Amino acid sequence: MLVTVYSLDNCIQCRNTCLFLDRYGIEYTLLDIKKDPNAASVLDKHNFQTAPIVTVSNDDGTESVWCGFRIDKIKELADAVVVSS
Repeated sequence: MLVTVYSLDNCIQCRNTCLFLDRYGIEYTLLDIKKDPNAASVLDKHNFQTAPIVTVSNDDGTESVWCGFRIDKIKELADAVVVSS
């Protein structure tokens, strides 16, 4: 599983998302939407207007994407990590 968090500086939802990913031991890549030109295209691709955007590329080739601080989605990821271990 590959998790990427597209964030903005001084974004409380972005900080909380990373905090909880860390708390649950979920590894992720953090990209700044304003500093990474490719990261901004993710906003356009998924038509999101808010940060963070979290993409999850699963080992089976499927992808899930959400935006905002979603503790429910983070807990689902944590459960998936435990099951695959």
